[in-house]
Amino acid sequence: MEGTSTAINVDLAPNVNVPEQPVQPQPEQPGNVEELEAQRKLTSDVWPHFNRVRVNGVMKARCKYYRKSLGGETSNGTSHLRTHIKTCIQKRIHDGSQKILGPNYKPAGNPQLSASQYNYEVSRKELCSMILVHEYPLSLVDHVGFKRFCCSLQPQFSVPSRNTVKKDILSLYGVETGKYQTIIDGNLGRVSITTDLWTARNQKRGYMAVTGHFIDNSWNLRNIMMRFMYVPAPHTSERLADRLFDCLLDWNIDGKLSSITLDNCTTNDSMIFHMRNKLLSSDLLLDGKLVHMRCSAHILNLIVRDGLDAIKDAINLIRESVVYWNSTPKRVQTFF
Repeated sequence: MEGTSTAINVDLAPNVNVPEQPVQPQPEQPGNVEELEAQRKLTSDVWPHFNRVRVNGVMKARCKYYRKSLGGETSNGTSHLRTHIKTCIQKRIHDGSQKILGPNYKPAGNPQLSASQYNYEVSRKELCSMILVHEYPLSLVDHVGFKRFCCSLQPQFSVPSRNTVKKDILSLYGVETGKYQTIIDGNLGRVSITTDLWTARNQKRGYMAVTGHFIDNSWNLRNIMMRFMYVPAPHTSERLADRLFDCLLDWNIDGKLSSITLDNCTTNDSMIFHMRNKLLSSDLLLDGKLVHMRCSAHILNLIVRDGLDAIKDAINLIRESVVYWNSTPKRVQTFF
């Protein structure tokens, strides 16, 4: 049976636009690479992103970000160079406009994978938060190893100086204080205060810490460090009362105070006496009869100290026996 062939006419859709594929840079072949200085000024706005080099006698345009070469003869035009700049991921990363997929650490410390974009101001804020949370010294930013580590993570991040970090921390403190001030002002309940005073060993200076405790409108317990301040000597009850009262006024909680918890000592008893004279009795619970709360942990500590003092002779003998066995390596080996 003889078959017949029939021509099939295929009508192409008119005006079909085929998208132009971006020019992919080709790897440089081993050979002599010579970087050239421009003989005349190149007017195109793409040339700041390329270096003109000669590879094995052929003129090339090498991308400053991707480090690959494209055709660099002026007769080739610059359209292919412009197309490469628009699609170059390394350039977008350099400019900070490219989002990078990586772990995003939440306040709880659990990383979640998400796309993030580099932001210098956010990085500076996180640096200050790290120093505050872990109590690192400000000299950390001057360490060469820390600077190299930051550069390896993000070359665009310039580690700020110690004075800049100090200013950023004070600025961050002002922002966070304003946030909690708004929360306390809108809270309907009262605020309890705990405060303590101690002397720094390296400075021989006294500092007072004031912490506020309250239950917010969502029934969540909040603990806020309201003030950490230097108190000049002498640490009299009047001076301590003045410092604490100033803190209450700054936070606007003198009219919604619940109680003040202090160590069990005579100086604090006198300080509470002066505080009652500064506060309005009508603003306090039961006219201020419950404003003074003695720290139970401090009372328990005093009880334990008195108990240990009664058996101090036996404790000293035990300590001396430990010193005897740890005095030489041979005794340690024999005992253990």
